[in-house]
Amino acid sequence: MIGARFANYAHHTRPAIFCRRIVTPSDRNFGKVGGRHPQRILSTLNPLKLQSKDYLDISGHLETTVAFPHSKSGRGLLSYYSTAPRGTPFQHQPFPSNSRGFLYYSRDPQAAALEGSIRLRLTSDNTPSSFLDGRDLRLPWGSTWQLILPQIATQMSHRRFSDQLLHEKLVTQEQLSQCTKLFGHRCRWVPSLTLFRLSQEFPLHFEGRPVLTVVGGSLHQLELPWIFGHPPRAWSGSGIARFEPSTSPEDAGKRIVHMRIIKITEPVVCADEKRSRLVPRPVEGQLVMVNLRGVPKLWAYDIEKNTVLGAAFRALWDASHLPTQPSWHMRPR
Repeated sequence: MIGARFANYAHHTRPAIFCRRIVTPSDRNFGKVGGRHPQRILSTLNPLKLQSKDYLDISGHLETTVAFPHSKSGRGLLSYYSTAPRGTPFQHQPFPSNSRGFLYYSRDPQAAALEGSIRLRLTSDNTPSSFLDGRDLRLPWGSTWQLILPQIATQMSHRRFSDQLLHEKLVTQEQLSQCTKLFGHRCRWVPSLTLFRLSQEFPLHFEGRPVLTVVGGSLHQLELPWIFGHPPRAWSGSGIARFEPSTSPEDAGKRIVHMRIIKITEPVVCADEKRSRLVPRPVEGQLVMVNLRGVPKLWAYDIEKNTVLGAAFRALWDASHLPTQPSWHMRPR
């Protein structure tokens, strides 16, 4: 089921940016399917300044609108949780049960220039102290539910969020302007398929070719080759992956990238017995292997190649703060 849902995102043949018009309800805020919910006023998006009144319950809501004391214009829309495959009775899925916690702005200390996102930290109660013991809301395929900074900066439906982030000095006007310059005002994104640096995790469907959007000084399309075999595919299933720089002594001084399967989110199943003898099985926690002339080897890509893929990887590499210790890719996350 997870793989079926993720397939709607994973099999795109273009970058993870969609430019089709979305018809949304008015700013009066539609919440649960078939019902309306009053607009919520939150005091902050800074996790260090949360108050009990910022506790938010959007369980079962399809859309929810929030505001802030300094809201000026536009909307603060939290739209549908995820999108089911076309052909299902309800394409847009409401937020799952127990979607209760604190909305906040997250930015990794090693974040790239335009990296950052609004997330929902699920907590046991409405006390701000429960924030540290909580966990971020996840999508069905394991990625974090979030509104990334380019979304917030370029869509009127998120204008209140950008106003609040500026007011709290969590982002700068320069960051918002750069997002607008790169993306314009007409597009929406699949946040889980948008990367800013190497170590970010992304969903991976073993029967498809991931197409990622890379955000750097410009936009890049990162369309990987058929790592798990050309159709017919050898394996089915889904996982969470990330790219890592090679730490092999033989690659010293080179910029070589590997891929690691962080987590298996849907069991790996043999999809073609003959092909599975040639294509190494994806294994949780391990680097991806490929078959080269009958010999299993690590999948690797030299990012200095003068290719579209090489340019995308260089943007990710240049935006990453890479430690020098060889055990970097084994650090717990």
